[in-house]
Amino acid sequence: MLCLSVWIVSGVSKTLGQSVTSPERIALGGGNAFITGTSSHFYNPANLMIRSDRRSTHISLGMGGLYQSDGLSINHIDQIGKSAEPYFLPGNLKEQQPVTDAEIHRMFGDDEHYYQTHHYDAVPLAITWRKNGGARSIAIRSRGYSSFEMNRNWFNASPSADESDEIYSRYLNEKYLVLHELSFGLAREVTMFNNWQAGLNTLLVGLAPKIMIGGMHNDTRYQSDYTPENGVWHNSRQLHTRISGDYESFVSELILAGDAGRAFNNHLNPNSNFDMNGVGLGLDAGLTYIIPLSDDISLSPHNENPLRKSLRFSISVTDLGMVRFNKNSSEWKSASSTTTIDELQASETRHSGTPGTFFDYIQTDDTESVIFHELEDSGAKSYTEQLPTELHIGSALQYQWITTMLDLNYRFNASDFNPEGWRASVGTEVRPIRFFPIRASIHINPDRDLDIGLGAGMDIGFLYLSGGMRIFAVNHDQTDWYARAISTLGLQIRF
Repeated sequence: MLCLSVWIVSGVSKTLGQSVTSPERIALGGGNAFITGTSSHFYNPANLMIRSDRRSTHISLGMGGLYQSDGLSINHIDQIGKSAEPYFLPGNLKEQQPVTDAEIHRMFGDDEHYYQTHHYDAVPLAITWRKNGGARSIAIRSRGYSSFEMNRNWFNASPSADESDEIYSRYLNEKYLVLHELSFGLAREVTMFNNWQAGLNTLLVGLAPKIMIGGMHNDTRYQSDYTPENGVWHNSRQLHTRISGDYESFVSELILAGDAGRAFNNHLNPNSNFDMNGVGLGLDAGLTYIIPLSDDISLSPHNENPLRKSLRFSISVTDLGMVRFNKNSSEWKSASSTTTIDELQASETRHSGTPGTFFDYIQTDDTESVIFHELEDSGAKSYTEQLPTELHIGSALQYQWITTMLDLNYRFNASDFNPEGWRASVGTEVRPIRFFPIRASIHINPDRDLDIGLGAGMDIGFLYLSGGMRIFAVNHDQTDWYARAISTLGLQIRF
């Protein structure tokens, strides 16, 4: 039997730290042991073997998500796609906007550090089929990360040099990465292990090797230190950037000509992310152990019934691998030097974080712009970037139409500046009526901030609709809610 799925998903997220490519993952905040079918291909390929219905072949089109760190008022969720578009489809150099004290307070609160992240994830095609005691899949994926971090000292008025005895530091860091990939999945029972034990307990293993294509890439770190001495500031600066694709052409012209707007128009455009600037290999892998409960015998040989009563434990690792950027690639470093200034001025504009504005922001600051005269090409025409590896651990208890799950997630080699650490989520799916799944979860971030996942679906056999969102409160009295992730529509047609 054939199952054709069409997913249309968009959303925003602050610290999810994981790729969410289906309404279920948005609503549940995880589901490493629960999610099956094409949604499990890039998450836990072992689950390709789990039967959630009798159909052996699934074809999904258009599955994906879109995330934005600051969130968006739930009264304006129709603007999510429009607000994130400039971060991945560069059309013009976004003008730096004046910043107010109220906006600075909203950005930083009581912290000295501010970060912003945008992330899209799209799977335009995924096919999964079960045959001859195994499951196979193939999927095409595109994703991008646009993130920056900075500290409050860009906006604070500094004391005079003769009144301070501490180093006054500013930093601004940016990451931009676009990846395209073709992935092949294979899942089977671990027959040797399963034969050693009595009963129907089953261990599944899944591997999904993939070919990676690198689009535009930018990893830039800038720090400017001011040391007071004899009534003046001694300023030393460091800038290190690794860039590839049209971003490299943009920066090279900016350094030579000093005109950010002209360099942007000459080199950056909405098609810049589709150039092939690097190649690499990656791997997603997972294990799932299933203990059937009560009278569920769906794991017995030659039984095609869906799994309905079980306790599951899973572990998976995603994005093991790297990409070698070797086309239009370069690495620039600043030479060591120190200048002296009498007074340090606070910045009057906000860094927008859109492509190209990092270097424009530095260039338009009279004090910091001297760094462009100190940059030196390292001569490296290629470099290696590790994939954003993640570890997922999960469990799920399913009994008929009620499933409860617990998930833990940890990131390595992150492609954004979201806080590091373990993320935990507790979620549940309940079907008060067989064709009406309702989902909810609580997600705990590394900074112990909470967000809530909500979702629902309509499963009427040949047609399946699903949606979900993640929301958080921006104040303690729970009166102002923002969306971190939202699934606008999921459509699955089965035949």
